[in-house]
Amino acid sequence: MNGLADDDMINDRAGQPLSCKTIRARAEILEPGILLLRELPNSNAAVLAVLIDHAKELVAKEEDCVVIIDLTEATSRPDPAMMRVISDSASDFGIHVACVQPSSIVVKAVLKFVFGRVAGIMNNSIHDTREEALAEARAVRRRRGRS
Repeated sequence: MNGLADDDMINDRAGQPLSCKTIRARAEILEPGILLLRELPNSNAAVLAVLIDHAKELVAKEEDCVVIIDLTEATSRPDPAMMRVISDSASDFGIHVACVQPSSIVVKAVLKFVFGRVAGIMNNSIHDTREEALAEARAVRRRRGRS
């Protein structure tokens, strides 16, 4: 854990304070082996680091975890500091990342590039809905012999 208490505050990209508890609430185990991360509006590297640290705690004992990243509330592209947090944590958890971002094929291609080439997350998929991402997460786990 990063040593921050639930009531510690971190400013988002817009300068609005968020409690660590609020940030941590955006990571949850949906079912065994499937983790959901919900991106916050106006996120930045500090916010993302708290979210990812908590996610690592949640999946510490999980084998073959699939991560669903819901970007539907994201308001801006990741800046270089956020990309460092993403790439530094890419190998720490997850056999597959299923990203939720309802958007055009061009935006999805950019996301695929960012996850694969920039962050090094080669096992990834992009979906329009959380339900599609969850179905893919379950399929990935089944292919791995997990239920």
